[in-house]
Amino acid sequence: MKTCIISFSSRANGNCAQIAHLVESMTQDAVLFDFSEFELHPCGKCACECFADREKCPYIGDMECRILEAVTNSDITYFILPNYCDYPCANYFIFNERSQCWFRNRPNLLDRYLKVPKRCIVVSNTNRDNFTQALSYQSEIPPEILFLSAKKYGKISIQGNLLESNEAVEEIRRFVKKQPANRSFRHKSLEERAAEYGGINLEGELDWLGAPVGNELNWNSNQPEDK
Repeated sequence: MKTCIISFSSRANGNCAQIAHLVESMTQDAVLFDFSEFELHPCGKCACECFADREKCPYIGDMECRILEAVTNSDITYFILPNYCDYPCANYFIFNERSQCWFRNRPNLLDRYLKVPKRCIVVSNTNRDNFTQALSYQSEIPPEILFLSAKKYGKISIQGNLLESNEAVEEIRRFVKKQPANRSFRHKSLEERAAEYGGINLEGELDWLGAPVGNELNWNSNQPEDK
């Protein structure tokens, strides 16, 4: 199972980075993006060139497109986020804002991205509602979210020692290892649909975007780009 992991904190070896590496160790065929190792340029200080031609974005050479491609081609993606002022950190909003260039005029690509199940681990002692709302735009099915409060485990977030708690590590392990939430009909493979609906023959059927039914998750980076 291809797994994409994104740690949105810029703090090197902080709680989010440590959690991301822990998740990586628990999954297979994983790729990890750690914001403490790079920066994304926020939208701005440009002439909105991407509205005419997305490849004209002056910042297209940074990590944004590589991250989005990795998410789109994964079977599951993990977002690891800290709580800053009761909201996700700025890196998350920059990532989300910049994605408009990647998806512009490519609805099929956006559809593929939204189909990828998202699991989110949030290091937060306080707010939950703002995270639930902000993360809801990342997938067709509401993402599963694990909120970890350092206070609950007798730790102090700023010290980056959350994973010194065996209880916290076990909670993350259970979150990663649990079965995925029920998927919608359009998330399921052709074989899964046939088994669920009495062996109906869906071969040759197309969905509302004109893609073969049951093949939505069988994409790879070698396919021609959507126009």
